[in-house]
Amino acid sequence: MKKIILGLISVITLAVLAGCNQNDENTLVVGVVAPPMSTIIEINKEAFEALGYKLEIKTFNDYDIVNRALNDGEIDLNFSQHELFMAAFNANFDGTLVKIQGIYTTPNFLYSRTIETIDDIKEDTIIGVPREPINLNRALRFLKQLNLITFDKTDEENVGLNDVVKLKEFVLEPFELTALPLAWPDIDMAVMYPSFGQRANLTIEDDTIAVEESILPKYDISIVGREDNKDSQIVLDFIEIITSDRTKQFLFDNFGSTYRVVYEDN
Repeated sequence: MKKIILGLISVITLAVLAGCNQNDENTLVVGVVAPPMSTIIEINKEAFEALGYKLEIKTFNDYDIVNRALNDGEIDLNFSQHELFMAAFNANFDGTLVKIQGIYTTPNFLYSRTIETIDDIKEDTIIGVPREPINLNRALRFLKQLNLITFDKTDEENVGLNDVVKLKEFVLEPFELTALPLAWPDIDMAVMYPSFGQRANLTIEDDTIAVEESILPKYDISIVGREDNKDSQIVLDFIEIITSDRTKQFLFDNFGSTYRVVYEDN
């Protein structure tokens, strides 16, 4: 009798494990940090699951952590970054992350409610910029376009705060990217993406005085996976669903022409 019971337990255990494996093959777990990336996945969830899959969306509060989760296999994809940030993670953490599909690009804006023009910036004006090296590099290049600073770096080199020479006096203050909207009441200006400006209840029409020009493809916000899953059918099907007119329409309805998709509609 004991052997029979043990045999039944073994059969049941194998069946459960087999069922779990089968479910895992049809489940895609995508990591996100902030809107609009998270919202884009949510509005496409029903269409993706109509193909017979299950979609799980996991929210993280840190951009490096969502990359570690992907690299360690805790999630299957993430949608939170551009190619430069991904490449920096791979270099620093021996990662195997790969860009699978660019989804959209957007410029940085210089936000302010108290200063109307660049000429109005004074020595006690506080301009907030992202602290992370990749986003800081981009923000500083934007400020150079505005003739607020200069530096002696090539297009391929990273620019840091120590490289900056101010062309007029003001206070340059770095913040964590996600903390910039929270810091807004205590600063005069900030270099931010529109989605972060929205979190501070700022609008492009009323609260910006300059826009970044000449955005390179390496700044496309992209779906990122790993070398071992980039060509799997479930990932290919997910990309086909995400790169749809639904995503394009959502971005236009919520952000106008400032968010531009970088794919052809499926």
